[in-house]
Amino acid sequence: MSIDGRINVDVLFHDKDGTASLKVLSLQDSEAYTTGQVAIMSGTCNTTGVTLSFGPSTYRNASGALVNVAPGGNGRIAFLATGNGGVLTQANGSIYLSSANHACVSNIDEQESVSVFAVNGTTSYRVVVWSES
Repeated sequence: MSIDGRINVDVLFHDKDGTASLKVLSLQDSEAYTTGQVAIMSGTCNTTGVTLSFGPSTYRNASGALVNVAPGGNGRIAFLATGNGGVLTQANGSIYLSSANHACVSNIDEQESVSVFAVNGTTSYRVVVWSES
């Protein structure tokens, strides 16, 4: 199996004073991935939370095999919560917040799982994990 994908972050603002003055504020990062393992996990949770296991995950790749994305020293994670927003936590104490419909992307270290919680009530979530192994 092979993969072909990318993670992009693109921030662009035009700060205008109403005349000819303009300042451009920009931050961009893009990385392509052609090797490794990738999985997506989604569902709903409440403030009690759910634990998402990476190895093996419940995601099946294009050939139908369960994917083991246990990140080693080089992994990335993207997290998006809808509705009431959500919190994703790693065992090492790292915390990521996704307010309603705003994604966050970060590195992920050697984890076997993460936990996802609703900020309040219930929320729907999607988590994409990439691992070089």
